[in-house]
Amino acid sequence: MKQNVPKIDIYYRARRLANILVWTIDLQVHRLKSEESKDKEFVFRRWADFEFLVIALIRLRKIANLIVKEIKTTKDIIEPAIKEFDKNLPNLKKVRDVTLHIDDYAMDNGRLDDVSRYELEVGEFGDEEWNWLGCKINSSKAYSVSLQLFRAIQNSEKLIKK
Repeated sequence: MKQNVPKIDIYYRARRLANILVWTIDLQVHRLKSEESKDKEFVFRRWADFEFLVIALIRLRKIANLIVKEIKTTKDIIEPAIKEFDKNLPNLKKVRDVTLHIDDYAMDNGRLDDVSRYELEVGEFGDEEWNWLGCKINSSKAYSVSLQLFRAIQNSEKLIKK
């Protein structure tokens, strides 16, 4: 049962969650540029960190969409930031979908016909960029557009009727 939550409560909760996500994205970007003690044992640590980065990016985008959906007056500030986010991370949804539904794609049962099970273990990654399934994600660019989106969330506060 959906409760009638005041718009300002929705906004501040979403903003707090977005703040945590921006810090999480920053953490993942930092981890991608660092050396970890187990890197020699687990050579795919950066790959795993890119997957965690993808999850945080998707969650931030979902929170921004929630604000626009629930508080229509924020649309003019947040929607352009979401569009810029999407423009700079055009493959984010595809990478997220395959990552989260890896079991389906491992059996060639995923929704995306252009992804083969043979591609799941093939990719390139480094300190800043992950190239997987023909999709590139640059961590520094991802952090930059995440900050822009968070600033749009912050700036939309003035449009909320209290």
